[in-house]
Amino acid sequence: MTPDDLKLAFAVSQSQVNVYLKDVTPELALTRPPNGGNTIHWILGHILAERLEAVSRNDSPIPDTVPDLSNYTTGSTPEENPVLSFDELKALIPLSFDLINRMLDSLNENALNATIDSTILGQPPTRAQDLFVYTQHEMYHIGQISLARRVLGMPGVGF
Repeated sequence: MTPDDLKLAFAVSQSQVNVYLKDVTPELALTRPPNGGNTIHWILGHILAERLEAVSRNDSPIPDTVPDLSNYTTGSTPEENPVLSFDELKALIPLSFDLINRMLDSLNENALNATIDSTILGQPPTRAQDLFVYTQHEMYHIGQISLARRVLGMPGVGF
């Protein structure tokens, strides 16, 4: 797996998240789907937090101007008292994508193939495998946004 392969996976995610969010209002983003599903607001914050974690785990810098997104981790409910508005979260989408791409540009083949201090299915992954899992995790949550749109009465969107 090359940096370009990972860039493509993140680019597909980036394209989908932009399409799925373009007509979501801040009010709708804070509406919890029936049966306790995640709000679109939380899902977007979580995607952004995970991107920043991927950048940080790979020793790439995150500008001091980027807000702390740690309250968008699994199990949190920041939409009950949002630290950032939905529009502020949306404004971070291009920056997070740029940070991911810069981080990937900094990794050579040796760095991608190096085993890292983590575990995936009981095995220590390579950095490339770890980053691949980030792309899949992101796609899972983008699917949640698509489903939340439909459940909340919005039309589906094509990709």
